[in-house]
Amino acid sequence: MEFLLEIILNFLGLAVGLVIATMSYVGYKNTGSPTLFRLTIAFFAIGIGFGILAIGYVLDDFNFQTGNINRGISILGVASQTIGYWFIAFSHTIKTFFPKSRRVRITSGFIYFVSIRFN
Repeated sequence: MEFLLEIILNFLGLAVGLVIATMSYVGYKNTGSPTLFRLTIAFFAIGIGFGILAIGYVLDDFNFQTGNINRGISILGVASQTIGYWFIAFSHTIKTFFPKSRRVRITSGFIYFVSIRFN
């Protein structure tokens, strides 16, 4: 019963991740926004990670019947999700911490250069 719930939740995560990735991709194609492109990659990776975990649980439940998911499949699924979450954090960092004003960028670059030069 535990594996059944894990399988259902992982397939649900796969579906949600791929739906959000598809919507982000359509938005990217319409606007050309690099943020939406990064979100497309992120949610695609998260959805694929859930799909890998679901397949691992299905394989174990129906073929191997050991009660434990294969460690390699588990690592692959979680690594794919981690890459997706990293892309979300990276996209947020770029959008939040890099100023849009040219004057602010030049000033902050000058301050950074001066602080490196005199240290």
